[in-house]
Amino acid sequence: MKDAGDVLLIGYRSVPILTGGAVSIGPRTVVVPATTALGTYRLLACADDLLAVKESDDTNNCVASAAAVRVDWPDLAATALGSLPAGAAPGTSFSVTDTVQNAGAVSAGASLVRYYFSLDAVKDPGDVLLTGYRSVPILAGGAISSGTRTVTVRRRRRPGAIGCWPARTAGGGEGVGRGEQLRGLGRGDRRRLAGSGRVVGRQSARDRRPGDVVSRDRHGTERRDGQRGRVAGTLLPFAGRDEGRG
Repeated sequence: MKDAGDVLLIGYRSVPILTGGAVSIGPRTVVVPATTALGTYRLLACADDLLAVKESDDTNNCVASAAAVRVDWPDLAATALGSLPAGAAPGTSFSVTDTVQNAGAVSAGASLVRYYFSLDAVKDPGDVLLTGYRSVPILAGGAISSGTRTVTVRRRRRPGAIGCWPARTAGGGEGVGRGEQLRGLGRGDRRRLAGSGRVVGRQSARDRRPGDVVSRDRHGTERRDGQRGRVAGTLLPFAGRDEGRG
C-alpha cells in the first residue's frame, strides 16, 4: 500500500486517453535515487499518480510486484591467491594469480586488483605497492573473476641512505659517484662534497661560502657562489641499494 514512507523512483510512463475498458501496457527504465536506504522493497506502479484525472475510485490506482527488490551495494572480495616464489630481489618480476568475487546481490562496476608486500598480512599505509595490476570486468552478483598478472618488486633505498659511491674522475681522483640525486635530498639540506666545491641546497645568501655550488645546468656546469666552474666528479643516477661501485 502506498504511503508517505515510499521512495519515488526516477522515471515514468505516459498513458494516452483510454476509453472505457481499454488497456495500456508499456516498459520504462527507472533509476533508484542515490539517497535510497538499503533494504528490501516491493515495486509499486501507480496510475494517475498526480491525480490529473477525476475518477470514481482512486484506491485501486497502484499495483505491487509479487517479487521483492533488494537495494544494496556490491561487495567485491578477494577470495584466493595462487602460489608465490620463495624469494624475490628488488627489481625482479614474478607472476600472481588471484580470484575476486562479487559477494553482493547487485552488479559491481569494472575495477582493478593491485598487489602489495605486507609485513603483517593486513593492508596499511606502510605496505609496499608492487608494479602491475589486473583489470576486473563488471561482475554481476555472485560472479567471479580470476586472472594472472606479472608484478615487479620496486627498487627502494635503504632507510636514511643517500646512495652515494665514489666514482673515478678525469684526474684519477674520486668525485661524487652514482646515487647522488639532488632531488632525493631534503629541501635546505642538499649538501654533498663534489670535487673541490660543496653541493648545497636552498640556502640564504648569508649562509653560503665562497665556492658553494648554488645551481647546475643540464650540461653539468655549476654556478658557484662568486665563481663558475665544473665539478671534477660525475653525477650518476641512483641504481638501488645493491648496486656496486662504479
